[in-house]
Amino acid sequence: MHPNIEVNSLRNTYMSYLYKISPIILFYFANLSMYYVSSILHAKWCTPCTWIGYLYSPFVSTTPHCVLFQWVIYFGGNYIRNTWIVFGTYLIHIYLSWVNEMMLSNI
Repeated sequence: MHPNIEVNSLRNTYMSYLYKISPIILFYFANLSMYYVSSILHAKWCTPCTWIGYLYSPFVSTTPHCVLFQWVIYFGGNYIRNTWIVFGTYLIHIYLSWVNEMMLSNI
């Protein structure tokens, strides 16, 4: 087989995986950015670090923007944690497949 054909085949395979994975990566970083911004804005607008903010926080914590920030922080944090769990599980699967393949080749 000609080397250029093999290179083109590998390139096409790589690009097909990249097109499948890129929306997932984009969604992850969009969620991470929303989580980060919501954490900062919640601390700034809903629970200021002053004595007045301490007295003010029970009243402002039920406002729609503070509830939204709390929702994004809670579910965004869960999404980030679960994404890492799935990624770690996938890496363990690849490792165990590799070990199993190595053990079978030694038989």
